[in-house]
Amino acid sequence: MHVRTFSEECAYNYAIVKDILSVPEMYRSVLFFVLLGFTVPRFDDFMYYFKTGPAGFSQFTYSLLSLVGAVALLLGIGIYERWFKLTEPRIMIGGAFALTVVASFFDMCFVLRWNITYLHIPDLVWVLCSSTAMGTLIFAFMIMPPGVLFAKLTPAHVEATVYAFTSSITAAVYPLSKFLGVFINKAFFGVTT
Repeated sequence: MHVRTFSEECAYNYAIVKDILSVPEMYRSVLFFVLLGFTVPRFDDFMYYFKTGPAGFSQFTYSLLSLVGAVALLLGIGIYERWFKLTEPRIMIGGAFALTVVASFFDMCFVLRWNITYLHIPDLVWVLCSSTAMGTLIFAFMIMPPGVLFAKLTPAHVEATVYAFTSSITAAVYPLSKFLGVFINKAFFGVTT
């Protein structure tokens, strides 16, 4: 039995990825995630400083919010499995974009303190019901459908290679979106910590 060398293994995996990317549904999905990283900014780091600074959340409270977010992600996966797994991926992603618009508006209301001034809703309640829950649901609805599509289109015996490739692409867009958010902040707003 011949054991492939590292370079032979890389060439084999490259050939698999090349074949998979010849399928229009696969290369379009990968292209979507790459474009998503370059066009949709993320301001998570700024929200962290705002929540622990002006909003006055402690590190412990912020950690608990992250835990609640993880539970919301689990609920999002359950909701997807129960009601949306047969829904077309583009509809799910469109719904995730609609939720993103709503969540962004809620974050703006939080930063401008409208939740306190006009609605008299405490910060913790506002964040729990808006960005914490919605952010993780958006993530579930944005990542789950293409992941299921990738799994359905992947030929037998190459699942690990394709999963690693698509996971790498989806994981790479997250920092790209953050860099875009930092660039927009420096170019237009100049918010510092």
